[in-house]
Amino acid sequence: FKQYKDLIQPIRKAIRDFHDVNGITKQALIVKAEQQLVVEDITQAIDSIKKLQQQWRDIGFAGSHQESKLWQKFRAINDQVFAKRDQIKSEQHAELEELAEGFKHNLTNIKAAIENTDKSSSNKILLNNAKDQAGELLSQVLSNKPVLKSVASAIEAFIKQTSEQIEEIKNEEESKSWQSLFSLLEKMAQDEFDTSAANILNEPEYHELTSFWQKRLSEQSELTLQANSSERIEKTLALEIFAKVDSPAELSKQRMTVQVSLMQEQMQSSTNIDIVQSFVDWLRLGKLTADDLALLVRIKKIFI
Repeated sequence: FKQYKDLIQPIRKAIRDFHDVNGITKQALIVKAEQQLVVEDITQAIDSIKKLQQQWRDIGFAGSHQESKLWQKFRAINDQVFAKRDQIKSEQHAELEELAEGFKHNLTNIKAAIENTDKSSSNKILLNNAKDQAGELLSQVLSNKPVLKSVASAIEAFIKQTSEQIEEIKNEEESKSWQSLFSLLEKMAQDEFDTSAANILNEPEYHELTSFWQKRLSEQSELTLQANSSERIEKTLALEIFAKVDSPAELSKQRMTVQVSLMQEQMQSSTNIDIVQSFVDWLRLGKLTADDLALLVRIKKIFI
């Protein structure tokens, strides 16, 4: 037995030395882990802790007399670092929630300013203001990191909805303006209607027009010479061709002639077709008469 004990003594010493080295190495990892408790950048601290965990697994057994104690100490430090991360996350979440509530409150106030607005020109100004304010609010949300996606989505949806309302009002205004314009033009084409500028200014439809068309009507009221009927008919066909609107069946041959002529002009010119300007040119051909009423009805279909 004595001989046996003497023989295993070097083996026991080698094992103790092995355990001691592992214990010292793990103790060094514990020191490094403790250092992460004071690191301000919690993400950096967590990354370091995870690397230390991997190193711990790569180190061998430190002996039954110290392995458990070392592990409990190392694990406790790990738990503290992760708890610190969770606390920071919780605080950040609370801050984000508070910030989100502030943004939502601002959006609610913007919405309240245009609540129950109808489709009138005056309300278009309110809608545009609300859209601009929402745009500024969205910029603030997007500049905040991390981005509050739910809040940003709500603001974007509001901006889209408001833009659609503005566009709808704009389309209705344009439609109403065109209706008023053709109503006045038809009146001016009637022989019994006083086409003087002063009389036109008194017409209620005149105030529904944009300043552009008010000026065009003033120009029309000053014309004294009638237009060449053939030229005005051709210009009407040209407008229908530009707008891809059907012309009277009996004018199909004449329309084809005009269309060929327009194609040749387009081949020689690189300018884009401006159908509104073409209509202005049509008006400038001369004073409107009763003969032009039928042409106005055809042109009206292009714009309304």
